Amino acid sequence: VDIFWVGRMGVAASLAAQGASDRIFSSTFWVITFLPSLVAPLVAKAAATGNTQEVQRQVGQAIFLSVIIGTFGMLLLTQLPQQALAVVGVLPGTEVFNHARPYIIIRSLSFIPAIIST
Repeated sequence: VDIFWVGRMGVAASLAAQGASDRIFSSTFWVITFLPSLVAPLVAKAAATGNTQEVQRQVGQAIFLSVIIGTFGMLLLTQLPQQALAVVGVLPGTEVFNHARPYIIIRSLSFIPAIIST
């Protein structure tokens, strides 16, 4: 959806910036979101035995860890956008960087809700 609307603006640098920022966010999110693959079997095991207290405990721990991990990802991208964008070749001072920096900072604010919903 973002690509559609940014593309309709007719500014190629904005579209390139959105693509680069989205790639950084998605890659960082993919690396950091290992939690569901660890928690799902534990919750399933507790649910299979009918132990609702254990299910609640596992889910509570998962939410707590999601907030911690999400905060780390958010801080990484909000505090180091220049370094993050350099990974995909977007260098400071370029028109693409000037569009990408605010986008990745704003997008990174969704890290915590995105990881919790995973």
